[in-house]
Amino acid sequence: MFKSILSKALLLLPFISQPALATPIVWKIYDNQREFYVLGSIHAGKEAMFPLPDVFLEQWQQADALIVEANILQQSSVTPKLAPPFTHQALPETALNQLKHISKKLNISFEQLLQQPPWLTAVTLQLALADQLELKSDYGIDYVLLQRAQQQQLPILELESVSQQFNMLENLPDNGAPMLIETINEWDKTQSSLRCLVKVWQHGDGDKLEQLFQESNLIQQLMMP
Repeated sequence: MFKSILSKALLLLPFISQPALATPIVWKIYDNQREFYVLGSIHAGKEAMFPLPDVFLEQWQQADALIVEANILQQSSVTPKLAPPFTHQALPETALNQLKHISKKLNISFEQLLQQPPWLTAVTLQLALADQLELKSDYGIDYVLLQRAQQQQLPILELESVSQQFNMLENLPDNGAPMLIETINEWDKTQSSLRCLVKVWQHGDGDKLEQLFQESNLIQQLMMP
């Protein structure tokens, strides 16, 4: 359930790890001509996650560009296609009952969720959970770095556009119903894992990060090309 919370950068091999100093991990990728310093991006966070690691900020001063999954600062006219089947049509009764229970815990409208495509309902649940855990998009790593790059007029390169991300979601099998069902079935684990995710990122616990990925079948599905 972490695709929109944790960036693909975390799949890279570790270069620098300082868990004893409680700092996030920075990765280095290089060949004979290029060097990349990579910081896993949690897209919603807390003020306590800053400042970023010194080793990353030192390399920032010499950077030619910032590469992100998507440039979320760019205004987009893309409107999600809210096409059927909708959540109330795609989910079995058991899953609908579970969804109603989750929506009450998150204090969001169950009726509104029913009228959305399943993929959008899954995203809505994730965002509501992040908000409940007091994770703010203003403290997302990518958002902070994008703002810094924009202020310093550092070129920004994106791996995919916002429209491409919407297109991927809109073309999930069964309009994202399998994703939503797994989200619902794994909800208790998702809550505890998201709490854990922020802590292990902040403390540079690479082993635990890898474990979180391996335990999440959904992230593996979403990371597939």
